[in-house]
Amino acid sequence: MINFDDNVNLVFYIYNSKFNNSKYIKEDLIQEGMVGLLKAINGFDENRKIKFTTYAYKIIYNTMLSYIIRKEQKHNLHCVPIDNIENDLTDDFIEKNELILDLDIIEKFINSNYCDDKFTKNVATLYFFKNVNQYEIAKIFLCSQTKICRTIKKLRNDINCFIGGINESIY
Repeated sequence: MINFDDNVNLVFYIYNSKFNNSKYIKEDLIQEGMVGLLKAINGFDENRKIKFTTYAYKIIYNTMLSYIIRKEQKHNLHCVPIDNIENDLTDDFIEKNELILDLDIIEKFINSNYCDDKFTKNVATLYFFKNVNQYEIAKIFLCSQTKICRTIKKLRNDINCFIGGINESIY
């Protein structure tokens, strides 16, 4: 059983290393990080052969980043180009032109007629909603990690086209 109090310092570490120069209130980001820590504790499976801190880091970081994205969104658009928040974050994992997608949009895309492939829907569900990494998804479907990576890349492109259609219909 993972103890919350034993891992609180991980939230402060992530804040200090990634979000310290952010224009957002420290307490708000720390609170979001604590929520991420709770999500990590509840979703952690000790049978996955991964350290809890490695697993929790991704969840906490993404929760804090999602908070910033929600604050940056304007006109109810569901994606934010990373250039808009580039000054607030220094992250080696995100490419400069990559779009950060809202989970609501991903869910709408999966449930729409645009995504009719069952394999792609299952990969998207595992990757975006269950936080399963590409290697483990490949083991589940008995395929290569490269195939999963390409599926996710195609999925992101399809979602971007889907968002384009949504944005055009808003105006």
